[in-house]
Amino acid sequence: RLGSAGLEHLHPPEYHGDPLRKEGALVFTDFGRDLAEIVGAAGFIFREHEIHIPNADEPLLVFEAVKPAESARANM
Repeated sequence: RLGSAGLEHLHPPEYHGDPLRKEGALVFTDFGRDLAEIVGAAGFIFREHEIHIPNADEPLLVFEAVKPAESARANM
C-alpha cells in the first residue's frame, strides 16, 4: 500500500519481465487466466499482443480492452 512513508509491501514483491529494466516491473495486480472472460463480460473486446524487443529474453505481452462501437455491440 502507498502511504506517507512510501510503498509498503504486504506480501513479498513480485516482478514481471521488463525489457527496459533489469529488475523488472513491480506487479500491483496479478491478473488470472480468466482476464479475457472478465473483460468480455464487461462488454469489451479482449486482445493480447506479443511484442518482440531486440535483445530481450522473452516477448512482452500487452493486453488491450477495446470498447466496441454501438453498432457493432448490437450485433454481438
